[in-house]
Amino acid sequence: MTVNLKSAKASADIDSKGAQLLSFVGEDNTEYLWQGKAPYWQGRSPILFPIVGRLREDKAIIGGKEYNMGRHGFARHREFEVEQPDDSTAVFTLKSDEESKKQYPFDFIFKMVYTLNEDTLTWKYVVENTGKTDMPYAVGGHPAFNCPLEEGEVYEDYAIEFKNEEKSKCPKIDLHTGLIDFGSRYDALKGSNKIDLSQSLFANDALVFDDLKSRSCKLFSKKSGKGVEMVWEGFDLFGIWSSTDNAPFVCLEPWTGCATAVDENDTFETKRNLIFLKLGETRSKSFSVRIL
Repeated sequence: MTVNLKSAKASADIDSKGAQLLSFVGEDNTEYLWQGKAPYWQGRSPILFPIVGRLREDKAIIGGKEYNMGRHGFARHREFEVEQPDDSTAVFTLKSDEESKKQYPFDFIFKMVYTLNEDTLTWKYVVENTGKTDMPYAVGGHPAFNCPLEEGEVYEDYAIEFKNEEKSKCPKIDLHTGLIDFGSRYDALKGSNKIDLSQSLFANDALVFDDLKSRSCKLFSKKSGKGVEMVWEGFDLFGIWSSTDNAPFVCLEPWTGCATAVDENDTFETKRNLIFLKLGETRSKSFSVRIL
């Protein structure tokens, strides 16, 4: 099932499968969201829950028992219940069941609330612990945006600019395991708050930032000025990614957690940056994207 949101300045389509954004179109009919075209990455904007990134060998020890869970968790593969109170808002709900407990042994209600206000689309992650124990989890966004947007432009005409001056250095990612080495870092910003896009930028997987001052950035064409601005709160990590096959897109990814670190064991409850919900507690995180 596809849900459509619309305003005078934009429209958005969201799939009930995975509560994934499928399209984000401006008033001039420009499609800003990557459309998952072959032979490149087939995703568009997957929802990451209850983990972000990869576990070591896709395994975790939870409550002393071993579980298997794939990269970025299972929510992106599940069918959500849908409510649409009006043209500007849609609520997608996933509840724990026997299938989810085979990977993640907690009772929860997970909601994705999308709101379109003029030219700005907001993703809101709402998680409720309906079980009997504290519940550790992470959430994250993974929207991919078209680069280039206009004929006559190329990928290298685009840049990502953070709001503040930044000195953050990125931890390295093990390409074979997907694990993060926070003890080994490199300087992707090179003394600037702007990153000029190039196809070689992602040769070592995603750029991961864990100490940014900024809580917003712009992805834009240096020629036309067209692009998007992302604003986030409550997400301590930020990823930038594209595939390494000359694909014409880039992902902007606010995360509350990340892949297992090389210096961590497989006990899930001790992973970095997890949120812990008490019985009956509900928390929400949100980010928005505005068309420039």
